[in-house]
Parts: sequence; C-alpha cells; structure tokens
Amino acid sequence: INEDDVLASAQSTSMNPHVMTARMQRFQSLLLDRVMRAHDQFLRSQDPPIIIEKALTRWHPQFDLESCPEVELATLPQPPNVEKYSSAKDILSTARNLFNCATPMERAMDRYEAKLEADKQQAAECNRKPEEKQAGVVAKTSTAIQTSQEVPGISGSPGKPTVTEPTNQTETAKPTVKECTVPDASSNLLKGLPKSLIEKIRAKQAA
Repeated sequence: INEDDVLASAQSTSMNPHVMTARMQRFQSLLLDRVMRAHDQFLRSQDPPIIIEKALTRWHPQFDLESCPEVELATLPQPPNVEKYSSAKDILSTARNLFNCATPMERAMDRYEAKLEADKQQAAECNRKPEEKQAGVVAKTSTAIQTSQEVPGISGSPGKPTVTEPTNQTETAKPTVKECTVPDASSNLLKGLPKSLIEKIRAKQAA
C-alpha cells in the first residue's frame, strides 16, 4: 500500500479488511507523530531544556495532551469518477467488485432478474399467439368468401340453390309421464303394532 497516496492505492486494490486495518494504523501513526512533536517542543521549553536523543518511553508528567494543536482542516478529496446507479443490479455489481464477495442478497436479485426476464418473454409469446390466430381466421374467412362466389348453388352465385325437404320418416316421440307413488308416512309409524289395532286406525282415517 502506498502510504503517501492512499486514494491511488485504494483504486488499484479492493476494500478488504487488510486495507482498512492499514488505513487505521496509518491514521494512528500520524496522530502519534503530531503528539510527539508537541511533546518535544514542551521539553525544549523547560528550564533547563530537556533533550531526549533515545526513543521516548513515557510522557512528561507536566505535559498536557489537551494543549496539543488542533489538526488543520482540509477538504476531503473528491472521487475521480462519480458513478450513477440506475438499477439494483449496478449497485450489487459495484459492491461485488469492492468487497469481492457474492452476498445472498445479490444471488436473490440475480434470480429475481432472471425470473423477470423469463416472465417478459412468456408474456411476449402469449401476446403473439392471439395475433397469429386472428390472422389465420381472417385468411380462412376470405378464402371461404372467395369459394362461395365461385361455386354455384350458394347465395350470391348465378345458379339457384337446391333445397331438399326433410322427409318425415320418424314420428315425433311423445314424452311419457310416469306416476310417482308417494310412500305412506303412516305405514312406517304403524309397523310393529297389532293387526287389529292397525285396522281400527285405518278405519278412523277412512271415516
């Protein structure tokens, strides 16, 4: 990774955990360098001045970290190419190139787009079939009209049509009505009774 030009190195590599860790370490080292320069100026301002030639192992007890100068503000670098996304497929392809991974959402979107394409083709075929049928019906109708004009005996032709009267060979079948006998409901109720009692009951009903 080019530490002097992080953007240039990021364009040539994908945004993986290694790149993100390297960026964080680079940021921490820059902050540490600024604090060490402020600490060195603080030591030189003491009476007598303190100069540490070896590696620094600890901060001076009187050194205030809050007294370090603020980091100068700067404008963020603009991306070289601003991409505009028109569909979810473009977003997923960019994410795949950036992270080098095929997420479940991406696979689901691929299946969904394939299904949409298949549905469009099926709808186009269904719309094409009625048009072909209609064209075939029109062609058959025109052929039938042309044939009727050429053959005599059909309306519109110079010949007279011959009509054959149907012969009354069979007589009209008359519907037969069958009498339906309604079962006597009282007969079911009188089952199991003595015969003499049944005769008395029927005599009362007849009277």
